[in-house]
Amino acid sequence: MSKARNVGIDLAQGEYIGFIDSDDWVDLDFYEKLYNRAKETDADVAKGDLYGKNKSQYEINKKLEENKFLFSSGFFTAIYKNDFIKSRNIKFPENVRTSEVPVFILDVVLNCNKISIISGTYYHYLIRKDSKVRTFDDDKFKSYLNGVSIIIQKLNNSSLEKDICIKLLEERAVLELFKRCYLAKIGEKQLKQRFLILMNILSTQFSNDYNFDFSRGYNQIYNEIYYKNVLERIFSIKNIKEKYCVTIMGIKIKLKKEK
Repeated sequence: MSKARNVGIDLAQGEYIGFIDSDDWVDLDFYEKLYNRAKETDADVAKGDLYGKNKSQYEINKKLEENKFLFSSGFFTAIYKNDFIKSRNIKFPENVRTSEVPVFILDVVLNCNKISIISGTYYHYLIRKDSKVRTFDDDKFKSYLNGVSIIIQKLNNSSLEKDICIKLLEERAVLELFKRCYLAKIGEKQLKQRFLILMNILSTQFSNDYNFDFSRGYNQIYNEIYYKNVLERIFSIKNIKEKYCVTIMGIKIKLKKEK
């Protein structure tokens, strides 16, 4: 997918670049509102909302304009100034299968002038049961580690203070490992093995005194994903093209929209 996105960047002739997967969709005014916001604020990046996001994501989105380094996921909810992307030679790494997006976003935040936020217009992200994000085999884990090494190298070459680098590593590397293992239903024993491999890389390539508590990451991702899924099974309303999908105590009801 990185190669396809990079080809798109190379061929893009418009003022701004956006990314959307073939099975996702956006509000009709999504790109219009992002473009207008970017022009009004002369921002290299303008970001909208991800439909169905939880409260913590909403709070982060509100703070992004003050601290661009909080931008760690949801790259497809934003548009990027074409001249900015090409002048900084920002691309998706093609030798990485699972950490290409964190690498891309890190390049963006390290180089952009500002990120402007606009609320109330949405990118709709569809996660299928057979989605690739739900698999994380040994080959993908090795590719993920290659991505982590790229991120570490970029942070080591930056002028950022160490505490900011640590925060960025935790969001883009450590917690990403817990999240991917959780979605792939990988057991705690194997997760711990992979966690120790990651910690060894961080201590040798970044800082020999870096430490991260396993239980902290495990509990944070468990609470963030598991309880959100439980609440959605109890009650949720999703806007799916021509219908609303209402879930009440695990029972799904589809309601056709009025035209």
